[in-house]
Amino acid sequence: MSVPRLLGSVGVRHRLVAVDRSFRRLLRDAAKRQGGRGSRVAVAVVTDRDESPVRRWVARALPRASLTVVAPGDGAELHVRLAAAGPFGLIVDETEGGGAAKRARRLVFHLRAGGVLLLRRPRPGTPTVTRGRPRRREERHLADLAADVARGASQLAPRNPVEPSDDRERFGQAVRELVLRDGHVALVARASAYAEIREEQCNRLLELRPDLGRVDLVLPPVTVRARGRIRQSETEFPREFPPAWDVPEMCLREYHDVVSTPGQILTAGSLLLPDTYRHAALRRPRSRYVRDLAPGFADAGTPPEFTAPVPASGMRRLRGTYFYLDNEYRGHFGHLTTETVSRLWAWERAKELDPEVKALVHVSRRGGVLPFELDYLAAGGIAPEDIVCTDDPVVVERLLAPTPMFSNPAYAHPGLVGLWGSIGDRLGARAEDRERPRHVFVSRRSSLRAVRNQGQVEELFSDLGFAVVFPEDHPPHEQVRLFREAEVVAGFRGSGLFNLFFAGEGKRTLLVGSEAYTAHNEILAAGLLGHDTAIAWCVPEATRLDDGRWAPRSFQQPFTVDLDREGRFIRDVVGEWTGAVGRGR
Repeated sequence: MSVPRLLGSVGVRHRLVAVDRSFRRLLRDAAKRQGGRGSRVAVAVVTDRDESPVRRWVARALPRASLTVVAPGDGAELHVRLAAAGPFGLIVDETEGGGAAKRARRLVFHLRAGGVLLLRRPRPGTPTVTRGRPRRREERHLADLAADVARGASQLAPRNPVEPSDDRERFGQAVRELVLRDGHVALVARASAYAEIREEQCNRLLELRPDLGRVDLVLPPVTVRARGRIRQSETEFPREFPPAWDVPEMCLREYHDVVSTPGQILTAGSLLLPDTYRHAALRRPRSRYVRDLAPGFADAGTPPEFTAPVPASGMRRLRGTYFYLDNEYRGHFGHLTTETVSRLWAWERAKELDPEVKALVHVSRRGGVLPFELDYLAAGGIAPEDIVCTDDPVVVERLLAPTPMFSNPAYAHPGLVGLWGSIGDRLGARAEDRERPRHVFVSRRSSLRAVRNQGQVEELFSDLGFAVVFPEDHPPHEQVRLFREAEVVAGFRGSGLFNLFFAGEGKRTLLVGSEAYTAHNEILAAGLLGHDTAIAWCVPEATRLDDGRWAPRSFQQPFTVDLDREGRFIRDVVGEWTGAVGRGR
């Protein structure tokens, strides 16, 4: 079946013209859309040719355009090169080696609203690098593009995709118009998107865009071998924890005139910088304040709950140097101690670069900077008077942004051992000297991951000689001292246990949690600090999918501790560690 018939068979309702006209006609039409010869539009040519006729044509038709010529090869390099120079009014993919139709699903997001992507049909007899039947394969991909555009036109309601298959729907929604002439295809973008820059791409971006900033400090990558022993209770799906993990290089970057928006959103023009994401190491990082569009692209704006009126004169500008400490979940203890604290490694370097540097955060759902945040940040070297908290998007003249040393579930940098230790020393020194329990069970009051028989579990640990505590009932310095002086710390998994980070090395920890709780925070910390860890896995009120994954939203589902199965494991571990066996001990 021919390309026009394939495209027509899927019911495309966009402008679809299947007439025998030259590719140059499409180029002329695209140039007119961008304002013609006087336009300063950005143009990109993706080519695998040594001599590009399209490049020469664009130079004549749009002499005032800024032209970027890139090879299709490395997808990551292609993305960064285009992101650095975009968004574009016109992108022409004139490659002859195949794959243009698949690339179109990403290239269209590099366009500004109303921009045009042209896919040039390879000349007859041109060899391709793909195997099989490349012509039919390309035709099939083109038909798929048209089908997705047709579907997308009728499904424009925004929805954050949770499955890769939704990328096809998002692509269809991103295209306003599809034109076909003699096998050549033109796609017109509906709206602009932000190009996501990953952590490992950002230094390359700054090479291409020195106006945007520079790299001030780099710590080399390192491999960490986990210390301490991990044992797990009986479970149908035992978890495998790697004995070692690779930590990427840590960078302190300096950005110029970037926009910082509440909710941990950091942008520079059409670029979404890696500091936007808490888990930048994930293959597909997400944020609750960023709408995912496609791999490498997103839609971001001021979250509605944080929106403040922007004056007619424009966005407020912060002059001077600032250190980026905002957090998607700012004001939450667990996210402070993992993601925010793990950036403090670069604070002293920031002070060297500018002794007047201030730490920048935004308001959160919990309001301004909370007392416990001030305590931990002060112990990390940032005095309360050095913190600036804003409730509106701001343009920052000079922003210093460090790579977090902690990225759940991927890695924890060994530099955290010293950082956590110094924070623990400073906080612990503020607590009074008195006798504290040697065996502590950390309970929790949250409705998330509710424990159906929490009272029975607390009674079990109390019977084994543990003091049941709720850390939030104590000031930070007392929490740290409580954890530091305990020989065994047990508790329900979650942020209530995160003071273990500041408790010193070589503790014994007993974690009680749901099988659907997949975070590795305590495990990463234990690997760095050499804690011996025992995990009592409990069955959650959640469903496993056929592929073994947990159904969406299982992470926070309630669970029950089986006092026979998990209870036996707990008694065995506690008996080994403390000699306690329950009543009658």
